[in-house]
Amino acid sequence: MQTQLKALPPLNVPSPVSALAVDSTGVWAGGLGGIAFYDGSEWHTRFAGLTLSSITALLRVGNWLIAGGTDGIARSGDGGVTWQPCPVKGGAPTIAAIVASPKYEKDKTLLAASINMGTLRSDDEGQTWEVSAFALESYEVLALLWTKDGALIAGTTNGLYRSPNAGRAWRLSEHCAPVTALTQLPNGALLAALETGELMVSTDKGDTWEAHDNNLPEGAEISMLAGTLLGTSNALYTGSDDGATWTQLLEGTIFSLTNAPDGTPYAGVDGGVMRGGASGWTELPPAPIHDVRQVIALGDDVLVAGRLSALLKYHAGAWHPLGGVPLPLSLVTRQKELIYASGIDGLYVSSDQGASWLRLWAEGYLSHLAFQPNGVGYGSRADGTQLVRTLDAGATWQTTKSPFGVLPVVALAATDTMIFAGIFDPRRRVIGLWRSTDGGQRWFPGAEIPAQWGIAAAFPNPPMLALPNALLVGGPKPDDPWTSALFDQPGVQVRTITGDAAVQYALSLTQGIFESHDQGRQWHHVPLDLPEDQIMDISYDAGHLVILLVGGRVYTT
Repeated sequence: MQTQLKALPPLNVPSPVSALAVDSTGVWAGGLGGIAFYDGSEWHTRFAGLTLSSITALLRVGNWLIAGGTDGIARSGDGGVTWQPCPVKGGAPTIAAIVASPKYEKDKTLLAASINMGTLRSDDEGQTWEVSAFALESYEVLALLWTKDGALIAGTTNGLYRSPNAGRAWRLSEHCAPVTALTQLPNGALLAALETGELMVSTDKGDTWEAHDNNLPEGAEISMLAGTLLGTSNALYTGSDDGATWTQLLEGTIFSLTNAPDGTPYAGVDGGVMRGGASGWTELPPAPIHDVRQVIALGDDVLVAGRLSALLKYHAGAWHPLGGVPLPLSLVTRQKELIYASGIDGLYVSSDQGASWLRLWAEGYLSHLAFQPNGVGYGSRADGTQLVRTLDAGATWQTTKSPFGVLPVVALAATDTMIFAGIFDPRRRVIGLWRSTDGGQRWFPGAEIPAQWGIAAAFPNPPMLALPNALLVGGPKPDDPWTSALFDQPGVQVRTITGDAAVQYALSLTQGIFESHDQGRQWHHVPLDLPEDQIMDISYDAGHLVILLVGGRVYTT
């Protein structure tokens, strides 16, 4: 029998559209929280299974949708319904742009601009990538252009480069201020925008460049170019075929630009997508690409949060933004009747469900936080360099060097007798269980589980640590053995645990929600009339299970 759910009103969280791709079937928009697809009538989220967090580049080429973000590259062969991570030899690049060879149908070659590894090259339709930045003096590449007639240009922080051999090597053709955008004009000339607001033009496929006179406002912060479209920090312009004369079309910051195969222009703005046409520019419905990925049940109310999205509270039938905590957020958690939020400006606490906030500690940029009943609290810094501890329920804090070295804490919880954590070792590809029985002064290692990613979850009562392919359950005493929980379905990988002492709920990666009534030892699947692979987070309080789906849809029992 399916559990009955009530849908809360949809979230309306405007988010900048930082990447666009278009083909005859529709529009893909990327941003802080992933990717969405517009089919002409409505948006559909397209980031289930996507390993990238914030999307900065999109390319539709052949049968593939290629996405680049702050933590690498992924591709999809079904328009974003499913995704494959694309390994990059040598590290994790932050992607600024992705372009395809003009001979892509034959050579299957793609290039990507990264701001930390130079240019990257793929000869297998984006499946694998490697650094291809020979002779680049700057590995901070901000823009790429590969024209139909073969000109390949990279814009970096120290100038403009041209590659004569499909991106295998580069030659500096113009030393100049950082290059923010590149395009080819209808007259065949190449146009480059500089961080200083100047334009440069080349009429010989990028071999030489010269300043380009224009009528743009002095000091315009040019962020985007696409043909005769030019975007700045406060307006969108259309230009003449030679790029000398520009006319303002729209006001507002332009985050992305592209042209559809039929020539229709699209612009990503702060909160949505604008589409140009014969009768002017129209705004598409808001794209659900915000980064709201956490939900906290508060009795009859609900709190949702995203790293760069404002905190929102559902109360009395409507969503209300909560102020008082500066963004971006690294942590939002509930400990009994208190809500803690942490960001670059410190650690904050609210005792009235988010209505007001008190800053506890200016240095509290935390990723995890847990309290014992006696007021001893323990946390980890978001940068992984230090652990923090309080002996007086957060009134004062102490820092100490992490006993785990540079290894990040991926889960943390506390009982009345111990603090335990999941520690991810990316080199050895394992997550280990560590425990402390003296308030975090000394730590002792336990079981290790193989793990490709640092995905884990912890729960205090009963003590549980969810690792890849295993949910370990401890006892009330620190020296009680940890045993593996049993599920009524095979291959369950748990990423979130919530509940109370009587009932616990576990959210799996792809198989939905499970519940336990025997202190976490046995788990049974909860049938729901929801797409299980789109559940982002769950939270339980006072008999209410709250479920957050991708795109910001929220349901409660």
